[in-house]
Amino acid sequence: MGIKDVDAHKLMYYPEEVAKWLTTGATTPLHVEIGPTNRCNHHCSFCSVDWATHGKVLIDTEVLVKAIHSMADVGVKSIYFAGEGEPMLHPDIGKFLQAGWNRGIKTSMATNGSRLTEKMIPEVLPYLSWVRFSMDAATAPTHKSIHKNKDFDRIIKHLRAATAYKKEHNLEVELGAQFIVLEENLTELEQFADLMKDVGVDNIQFKPHHNHPKSASNPTLYNLTDEDLKQRLVARSTDDFVVMVRSRNIQELPTIAGQSHNYCYKKCYAYNFLTLIDAYGECYGCNVFYNTPDYRFGNIHKQSFEEIHTSGQVQDTMERVAELDHVQCGNYKCRPHVLNEYLHRVKNPEKNDEFI
Repeated sequence: MGIKDVDAHKLMYYPEEVAKWLTTGATTPLHVEIGPTNRCNHHCSFCSVDWATHGKVLIDTEVLVKAIHSMADVGVKSIYFAGEGEPMLHPDIGKFLQAGWNRGIKTSMATNGSRLTEKMIPEVLPYLSWVRFSMDAATAPTHKSIHKNKDFDRIIKHLRAATAYKKEHNLEVELGAQFIVLEENLTELEQFADLMKDVGVDNIQFKPHHNHPKSASNPTLYNLTDEDLKQRLVARSTDDFVVMVRSRNIQELPTIAGQSHNYCYKKCYAYNFLTLIDAYGECYGCNVFYNTPDYRFGNIHKQSFEEIHTSGQVQDTMERVAELDHVQCGNYKCRPHVLNEYLHRVKNPEKNDEFI
């Protein structure tokens, strides 16, 4: 498989939804990110949501399961469990995954791996399309310095158990490990690739630090070029071990809030296709607007997911977002940037675009 570019997007696989958006200006979301809790047992130096203040909030199980069924009813295609905390600290994370999976929604999760014990593996792994372990180190000392805990050896044990369970039960779930490139771990890139290949994961992903504009964390950013990374890691790629590189983000140096960007689009279009739900059940279209009432368009404790997305409040919020220059968002590493490029081109075709 070798090097894989993950700066692509899946929106091109849903042309009917894009067409609906073009003709009506509205659509239901295709992807939902859920933070089932804002609790976290790691305190990563680069944490993008430290501004939110980790707490002890657990989203109500019955409410979220009901919301997931409502998501399926309106055509949501995928759910990603991540959010402001460690999703596996919610005692009913397995129920959430199963609810989505049984309704035909593709489910995924980001986790630090500390709670994926042998007991928990059968409750979550069969109901995931993919899971990404936030590792960021190849050794216990470096992991401790970044994650502020002593879980490294235990997490490696959990990873080995997960890969063995996948193989034993012939599961299709993709097991991946993520490595945020920082000055503190820069010397462990190749060692990390070797370790993860030995553990048996399906892929590893290297990416730069991606901070929330409200975050107080300020780690030393390291800009690693694509070619440097490929040359050091490509030899370790095999048919069943994929090295993924967030090449676009790594190439782009961070910008100062308010500074101009050389983007082709001036408005955020991706907001129409995404919904984020935090541990309080509040709904937003982008994580840059967490805890911002003007860009909140509902709460699953008060309305069904379908009711929220057919209400006038969603459209009002989208209109306010559409009025923003994307620089005003303050999100200098915009997660849906590639979506916005694609939607801008669809909405504003260039001369002779109709020719193949």
